[in-house]
Amino acid sequence: IGSQVGDELRDQGGLALLVAAIAIMLYLWMRFEWRLATGALLALVHDVLIVLGIFAWLQINFDLTVLAAILAVIGYSLNDTIVVSDRIRENFRKIRKVKIVE
Repeated sequence: IGSQVGDELRDQGGLALLVAAIAIMLYLWMRFEWRLATGALLALVHDVLIVLGIFAWLQINFDLTVLAAILAVIGYSLNDTIVVSDRIRENFRKIRKVKIVE
């Protein structure tokens, strides 16, 4: 972590990510089903961990630019997840009588 970003970013950033994850989970739970919300949150965590793993593996300094990149990944991943979940919900409405496996 560079000189711009210190202990305060680590502490408050971790707290902000936790609050944001809970808010995202609640939003998706209200908008879709709890299964889709759980899957969306796991996909979001997966995407962020992959990006952080690549930055750690390449030993790139963690500064505000990297933080902005991670926030962009979260935004794109969440947008993609909402689009896919909406399509799943539409398809469930069209074929309501068919079992989930089919």
